[in-house]
Amino acid sequence: MNQCRGMIHVLLVLLCPQAAIADLYVYFDYDEWFAAANTEVTEIDFTGFAFGTPITDQYADVGLLLDPWANIYQSGNLHNDGWGVHADAVPGGRFQAVLDAPRYAFAASWSGSDAPIFRMGEEVVAMSDDYGGSPWLFVGYISDEPFDSVEFWITPSVDNIWFGAPVPAPGALTLVLTIGIARRRRARA
Repeated sequence: MNQCRGMIHVLLVLLCPQAAIADLYVYFDYDEWFAAANTEVTEIDFTGFAFGTPITDQYADVGLLLDPWANIYQSGNLHNDGWGVHADAVPGGRFQAVLDAPRYAFAASWSGSDAPIFRMGEEVVAMSDDYGGSPWLFVGYISDEPFDSVEFWITPSVDNIWFGAPVPAPGALTLVLTIGIARRRRARA
């Protein structure tokens, strides 16, 4: 089975527009991941929907869309709080989380035998071989390059997920500094 997973990752890298380039840091402890993420974190626990409800854009207001083609639906009897999502065994068993803006931090608790692929648009920016291999294990990832989607293959059930705050737009820091300097000068006058 491990050889099969390895072959799938090799094929994905070969078929993707660009090979993985980012350094990816892996954490198996939530507190360590949270401290390293050094940002506001959004948690999605997938509660509040009836069993079997298709889950696609219900979390769009907090920055998350789930791939509608993967047939992801509400499921029960999951580890953290009894609720999560399950993806039907579509070709490869794909689960894709699309984020509304680039991020550096993502974590999940899932019944996992697969490692995620991080993308920015169509470009693969990072892949991990670290997934823990234990059901419902927390695994957090921090990339040194931003990403806007995360894919799991061969992983049908996901309990909670967490992701960091959006990466500021390139000119945002400059704008904030300019406004701060202008206010400071106005206060002196």
